[in-house]
Amino acid sequence: KASHMVELNDRQSCDIELLINGGFSPLTGPMNQETYEHVVDNMRLPESNLLFGLPVVFDTNDDSIRPGDSVLMTYKGKDIAVLDVEDKFTPNKPKEVLECYGTSSLEHPGVQMVASERGQYYMGGKITGLNLPDRVFPCATPAEVRDMLPSKDGKDVVAFQCRNPVHRAHYELFIRA
Repeated sequence: KASHMVELNDRQSCDIELLINGGFSPLTGPMNQETYEHVVDNMRLPESNLLFGLPVVFDTNDDSIRPGDSVLMTYKGKDIAVLDVEDKFTPNKPKEVLECYGTSSLEHPGVQMVASERGQYYMGGKITGLNLPDRVFPCATPAEVRDMLPSKDGKDVVAFQCRNPVHRAHYELFIRA
Protein backbone atom coordinates (compact mmCIF):
# COMPACT_ATOMS: atom_id res chain seq x y z
CA LYS A 1 0.00 0.00 0.00
CA ALA A 2 1.38 3.36 -1.04
CA SER A 3 2.04 5.93 1.67
CA HIS A 4 1.81 8.89 -0.77
CA MET A 5 0.03 9.71 -4.00
CA VAL A 6 1.42 11.99 -6.74
CA GLU A 7 -0.34 13.17 -9.90
CA LEU A 8 2.23 13.08 -12.71
CA ASN A 9 2.68 15.99 -15.07
CA ASP A 10 2.97 15.34 -18.83
CA ARG A 11 6.79 15.10 -18.80
CA GLN A 12 6.85 12.78 -15.79
CA SER A 13 4.18 10.53 -17.32
CA CYS A 14 6.36 10.06 -20.42
CA ASP A 15 9.42 9.19 -18.33
CA ILE A 16 7.46 6.73 -16.18
CA GLU A 17 5.92 5.14 -19.29
CA LEU A 18 9.40 4.63 -20.78
CA LEU A 19 10.61 3.08 -17.52
CA ILE A 20 7.61 0.73 -17.47
CA ASN A 21 7.79 -0.36 -21.12
CA GLY A 22 11.56 -0.83 -21.30
CA GLY A 23 12.36 2.30 -23.30
CA PHE A 24 14.94 3.28 -20.68
CA SER A 25 16.32 -0.25 -20.25
CA PRO A 26 18.27 -1.31 -18.24
CA LEU A 27 16.81 1.21 -15.76
CA THR A 28 14.03 -0.12 -13.52
CA GLY A 29 13.15 3.27 -12.06
CA PRO A 30 14.36 6.82 -11.76
CA MET A 31 18.07 7.14 -10.96
CA ASN A 32 19.31 7.27 -7.40
CA GLN A 33 21.85 9.94 -6.45
CA GLU A 34 24.91 7.81 -7.21
CA THR A 35 23.67 6.88 -10.70
CA TYR A 36 22.44 10.42 -11.39
CA GLU A 37 25.83 11.94 -10.50
CA HIS A 38 27.71 9.32 -12.55
CA VAL A 39 25.54 10.00 -15.62
CA VAL A 40 25.94 13.77 -15.25
CA ASP A 41 29.74 13.41 -14.92
CA ASN A 42 30.34 10.66 -17.51
CA MET A 43 27.27 10.28 -19.76
CA ARG A 44 27.39 6.57 -18.86
CA LEU A 45 25.71 4.27 -16.40
CA PRO A 46 27.94 3.07 -13.56
CA GLU A 47 29.08 -0.56 -13.61
CA SER A 48 27.80 -1.42 -17.12
CA ASN A 49 29.39 1.72 -18.65
CA LEU A 50 26.44 1.91 -21.09
CA LEU A 51 26.10 5.26 -22.82
CA PHE A 52 23.32 7.30 -21.18
CA GLY A 53 23.37 10.97 -22.15
CA LEU A 54 20.75 12.41 -19.80
CA PRO A 55 19.75 11.40 -16.29
CA VAL A 56 16.28 9.91 -15.82
CA VAL A 57 14.90 11.38 -12.61
CA PHE A 58 11.66 11.80 -10.72
CA ASP A 59 11.30 15.26 -9.22
CA THR A 60 9.14 16.60 -6.42
CA ASN A 61 8.72 19.55 -4.10
CA ASP A 62 7.03 17.34 -1.48
CA ASP A 63 9.02 17.52 1.77
CA SER A 64 7.01 14.70 3.38
CA ILE A 65 8.16 11.88 1.07
CA ARG A 66 11.10 9.93 2.57
CA PRO A 67 13.30 6.99 1.55
CA GLY A 68 11.42 3.78 2.30
CA ASP A 69 8.07 5.30 1.31
CA SER A 70 5.94 4.03 -1.57
CA VAL A 71 4.43 6.58 -3.92
CA LEU A 72 1.38 5.82 -6.05
CA MET A 73 1.75 7.73 -9.32
CA THR A 74 -1.41 8.70 -11.16
CA TYR A 75 -1.92 10.47 -14.48
CA LYS A 76 -5.19 12.13 -15.37
CA GLY A 77 -6.75 10.16 -12.52
CA LYS A 78 -5.46 6.73 -13.66
CA ASP A 79 -3.09 4.64 -11.51
CA ILE A 80 0.16 4.33 -13.49
CA ALA A 81 2.89 3.03 -11.20
CA VAL A 82 4.26 2.71 -7.68
CA LEU A 83 7.71 4.08 -6.84
CA ASP A 84 9.54 2.47 -3.92
CA VAL A 85 11.70 5.41 -2.84
CA GLU A 86 15.33 4.36 -2.35
CA ASP A 87 16.73 7.83 -1.88
CA LYS A 88 15.80 11.50 -2.11
CA PHE A 89 18.35 14.19 -2.80
CA THR A 90 18.86 17.79 -3.82
CA PRO A 91 20.49 17.78 -7.26
CA ASN A 92 23.15 20.20 -8.43
CA LYS A 93 21.00 21.63 -11.23
CA PRO A 94 23.58 24.19 -12.49
CA LYS A 95 26.12 21.39 -12.91
CA GLU A 96 23.50 19.09 -14.44
CA VAL A 97 22.50 21.51 -17.19
CA LEU A 98 26.08 22.55 -17.98
CA GLU A 99 27.32 18.96 -18.24
CA CYS A 100 24.24 17.53 -19.98
CA TYR A 101 23.31 20.38 -22.34
CA GLY A 102 26.64 22.17 -22.64
CA THR A 103 25.12 25.46 -21.55
CA SER A 104 23.44 27.12 -18.60
CA SER A 105 21.50 29.55 -20.80
CA LEU A 106 17.80 29.64 -20.04
CA GLU A 107 17.25 30.05 -23.79
CA HIS A 108 17.97 26.30 -24.11
CA PRO A 109 14.68 24.39 -23.63
CA GLY A 110 16.34 21.61 -21.59
CA VAL A 111 17.95 24.12 -19.25
CA GLN A 112 14.67 25.99 -18.92
CA MET A 113 12.84 22.75 -18.04
CA VAL A 114 15.37 21.72 -15.37
CA ALA A 115 15.54 25.23 -13.89
CA SER A 116 11.87 26.17 -13.85
CA GLU A 117 9.73 23.03 -14.17
CA ARG A 118 11.49 20.35 -12.15
CA GLY A 119 10.99 20.14 -8.41
CA GLN A 120 13.75 20.83 -5.90
CA TYR A 121 14.26 17.15 -4.97
CA TYR A 122 14.94 14.08 -7.08
CA MET A 123 13.95 10.60 -5.90
CA GLY A 124 15.42 7.32 -7.04
CA GLY A 125 14.02 3.84 -6.70
CA LYS A 126 12.25 0.95 -8.37
CA ILE A 127 9.05 1.40 -10.37
CA THR A 128 6.27 -1.17 -10.46
CA GLY A 129 4.10 -0.49 -13.48
CA LEU A 130 0.35 -0.73 -13.10
CA ASN A 131 -1.02 0.77 -16.34
CA LEU A 132 0.32 2.76 -19.26
CA PRO A 133 -0.95 6.32 -19.59
CA ASP A 134 -3.75 6.87 -22.10
CA ARG A 135 -2.42 8.77 -25.13
CA VAL A 136 -4.18 10.58 -27.97
CA PHE A 137 -1.32 9.49 -30.26
CA PRO A 138 0.00 5.94 -30.70
CA CYS A 139 3.15 5.05 -28.75
CA ALA A 140 4.63 1.69 -29.69
CA THR A 141 6.65 -0.01 -26.98
CA PRO A 142 10.26 -1.01 -27.74
CA ALA A 143 9.10 -4.65 -28.06
CA GLU A 144 6.38 -3.63 -30.54
CA VAL A 145 8.90 -1.65 -32.61
CA ARG A 146 11.28 -4.64 -32.69
CA ASP A 147 8.39 -6.86 -33.86
CA MET A 148 7.81 -4.48 -36.81
CA LEU A 149 11.41 -4.79 -38.04
CA PRO A 150 12.40 -7.28 -40.74
CA SER A 151 13.33 -10.71 -39.47
CA LYS A 152 17.01 -11.30 -38.86
CA ASP A 153 17.84 -12.33 -42.42
CA GLY A 154 20.77 -10.02 -42.94
CA LYS A 155 18.80 -6.88 -43.76
CA ASP A 156 20.16 -3.64 -42.39
CA VAL A 157 17.73 -1.38 -40.56
CA VAL A 158 18.09 2.37 -40.27
CA ALA A 159 16.08 4.01 -37.50
CA PHE A 160 15.72 7.74 -37.15
CA GLN A 161 13.55 9.80 -34.85
CA CYS A 162 12.95 13.52 -35.16
CA ARG A 163 10.46 15.94 -33.70
CA ASN A 164 9.59 17.53 -37.07
CA PRO A 165 8.35 16.15 -40.40
CA VAL A 166 11.09 14.51 -42.45
CA HIS A 167 12.75 17.02 -44.78
CA ARG A 168 15.27 16.68 -47.61
CA ALA A 169 18.35 16.39 -45.40
CA HIS A 170 16.67 13.55 -43.47
CA TYR A 171 15.68 11.85 -46.73
CA GLU A 172 19.27 12.03 -48.02
CA LEU A 173 20.53 10.63 -44.72
CA PHE A 174 18.11 7.68 -45.00
CA ILE A 175 19.09 6.92 -48.61
CA ARG A 176 22.83 7.12 -47.93
CA ALA A 177 22.55 4.97 -44.79
